[in-house]
Amino acid sequence: MAELKKAADILPGLLPKRRRAPGELSKQKLADIAARESFEQQEYGTESLAYMPSQLIQCCFPHDDPGDVPEWSRSTPWLTMSLQPGRKTDRKTGQRVSIGYPFGTVPRLLMFYVMTQIEHQKNQLNQTALEKRTVSLGASLGQFMRAINLNPENGSGKRSDKRRVKEQVERFARVRVSFEQEHQKDDGYAYIDMQVSESGEFWWTSKDTEQTGLFESHITLSESFYRKVLSSLVPLDMAALKALKNSALHLDLYAWCLYRSHTLTKGGKGPLTVEWPSFMAQSGAEYKRVRKFREKVIEALPSVRPYLKHIRVVTDEKGITIHPTRKALIPARL
Repeated sequence: MAELKKAADILPGLLPKRRRAPGELSKQKLADIAARESFEQQEYGTESLAYMPSQLIQCCFPHDDPGDVPEWSRSTPWLTMSLQPGRKTDRKTGQRVSIGYPFGTVPRLLMFYVMTQIEHQKNQLNQTALEKRTVSLGASLGQFMRAINLNPENGSGKRSDKRRVKEQVERFARVRVSFEQEHQKDDGYAYIDMQVSESGEFWWTSKDTEQTGLFESHITLSESFYRKVLSSLVPLDMAALKALKNSALHLDLYAWCLYRSHTLTKGGKGPLTVEWPSFMAQSGAEYKRVRKFREKVIEALPSVRPYLKHIRVVTDEKGITIHPTRKALIPARL
């Protein structure tokens, strides 16, 4: 008689998953610990750097999907950033439809990746001006996902990294961004309206994330966006970004604290307090009550503080206070 097959060979998807033993850490917790250790083992001045435009640190992309609205914006007392989603043809209906807004962690990780690439390419003598604005997204979806520290093998459901990346990359590439800056002393203002990318090609397949396409996927930043962001890039510690990658709020707080502390130090200024209503107005979070936003920030700070090094951050009923520091990142890089 032929040997009976085990149930696991026939119905692997129906068997219960192995439960963690008491005290056993989850894969996510182990990954968090490894990321923290990697950060702490760095010597000062040897950090691998990623970059983010200062405008998108001051006014953040949304944390959650804004839905079907014509415009989404965030403001500081002197700067407003607004987004308008791109449009494309629905191949099933033939109608032009909104692609939607970039939101959550993926557009932030993508922005870090794209900005870091253009920073590295800006002085390449063997590249044309157009090539310096063009960023490769890899030969396969899996390759690109690993480049932005996401997992191409965690399923294909709605919340899988694979599904989110394909959708959010398109939203990011096709979105229109506007910056308006007030000049209060002169009673004037300046503005610039930009498309993030002027062209792009996507050759990824969802069925097999490791399958390479006939061509390499890429986007070419619009010249106006490229020039605007290249002049305002802020260096951030890549190890910290890897550790905080699962929360848009954590990423935003880390970048904001680092940037604000540096600008205070550079300007020879003392501590800066931003009141909660103003801080919420520039954040990517959407809350009806300021009190709820304040609670979320205070709850998030213990996860972010270990990556702020020597930066002192204080919160109270009034707002969040950031102090200047001489040792956030190596001064020559700031």
